[in-house]
Order: sequence, then C-alpha cells, then structure tokens
Amino acid sequence: MKLNSNIEKEVIIENKREQLIDAEFGIMALTGKISGNVKDILYLEDIDKRKENISKLEENLGELFVEMIRMSDALRLNFDEIIKDKISQ
Repeated sequence: MKLNSNIEKEVIIENKREQLIDAEFGIMALTGKISGNVKDILYLEDIDKRKENISKLEENLGELFVEMIRMSDALRLNFDEIIKDKISQ
C-alpha cells in the first residue's frame, strides 16, 4: 500500500523533526559527558583513572560524531562538505 504523497511528506517531515530533536538531546548529553571527562583528565591524581577517562572521552567523541551526522541528515545538510570546508581552512 502506498501513502498519499501529502501524507508521506508529512510523515517524513515528522520523522526528520523527531530525528533532529533526538540528535539535539544526544549532543547535549554527550557534551556534558565530554566536559566531565576532560575535567577528570585534568584534575585526577590517579593515572589509571585518567587513562580510563581518556578512553571514555574517545568513546564519547565518537558518539558525538554520530549525533552530528544524525542532525545533519535531519536537516538534509551535507556533513562531508561541512567537514571538508573546515579542514581546508
């Protein structure tokens, strides 16, 4: 069964809106975690705990990258172009 094209567009827009909201909350949560990781790396005395936080930071940065891709997809932005432009500056 195929949806009416107007209904299909509305569903796509709503899904994109939900995807954008999810990505935004994901980014907010991850930036908080990243900030905590960096703070711990700077101030913890225990070298093993610092290393653990570096590992967590690496994982959180990867997850942040995924959320940024989800956000750019929801907004129909070309994330590859955005990155290339920033790298070439």
